[in-house]
Amino acid sequence: MTEDGDRTVQYHFRIMGLTVEGIEELRSLAVGLPVRQGKHYRDERVSVVTIPIEEDADYSWLASFLSRHGIGQDLYGVYISLTTSRDEDGVGLPSHVLALSRSVGGTVDFSFCSIPDEA
Repeated sequence: MTEDGDRTVQYHFRIMGLTVEGIEELRSLAVGLPVRQGKHYRDERVSVVTIPIEEDADYSWLASFLSRHGIGQDLYGVYISLTTSRDEDGVGLPSHVLALSRSVGGTVDFSFCSIPDEA
């Protein structure tokens, strides 16, 4: 996560559709990383799990985990969230986020939220 005065950028790896067993295995593999679990906003029957992408964390287990669980490439990937006070803004991917995306494939999705300053 990066914060720069009037903006916050968060980088996560998101997986949709994991089983309960898959989520528990993910928790055991993501040592030292918080695993957040929720439901998909379009279909509450679909699980959504995110883990933060941190520069010094080890994600070498991730590709084999995704393969073992048969998760399709359209159901996982990098998720970037930008919250800013501006109505226009942008974000680039740090090298460690880009490297993870290239190593496991999947999607790259963005969320943008503008919260105007109170005048």
